[in-house]
Amino acid sequence: MKRILALVAFALVFSGAQAAEPKDQLRLYPVKGWGALALRVPWDWKQKVDDDAQFPTFSLRPIKGQDFSLNILALPAKRRCRVPCDIDSLRFMAGNKARELKPQSLEPEIKLDLLKGKEAQGYYFSVTDRAPKKGEFKFLTMGYLAVGELVVEFRILVNDNQEDAVKAALEVLAGAREVKLPPEKPAPPKAMPDKVPEKKS
Repeated sequence: MKRILALVAFALVFSGAQAAEPKDQLRLYPVKGWGALALRVPWDWKQKVDDDAQFPTFSLRPIKGQDFSLNILALPAKRRCRVPCDIDSLRFMAGNKARELKPQSLEPEIKLDLLKGKEAQGYYFSVTDRAPKKGEFKFLTMGYLAVGELVVEFRILVNDNQEDAVKAALEVLAGAREVKLPPEKPAPPKAMPDKVPEKKS
């Protein structure tokens, strides 16, 4: 409980500096056994958490207007690469995923772009679905970020004329910060008895 309260306290302190900007909210997305991913998110983006897996996926979508989706998976970097994840590792992961998706995309070549913020850095790419099904999004922007000792995999799904939504989502990701859980205090040593009972013969 104390560790959870510490995360809440951090959110209150950190969000205090954002009070003059009511359009943004600080939100903490827990990473089990580690801490949280802190994002400044527009107030009119709703969120959904799929916590069936060990590390939950967070989905952000607008409350109103043309629909889009920002899906985020954050996990300790040691589960994806050596700690810390260097920029070359992130570029390699993004490149691998781009090559995997190329047969289903319209782009003859897929370009990798750098995304860099104060604590976050990584690579992403954008592709167009060659044959989107009815009700599915047409465009995907996907990438990998290192945020402290976390790795963030993200997917931005949009349709036509939604360049502003992609830009807004990338700005949210560039501002990502890592929040670590405070270390647990060791349990106090047990008191030793004054006398050791003698064994009966």
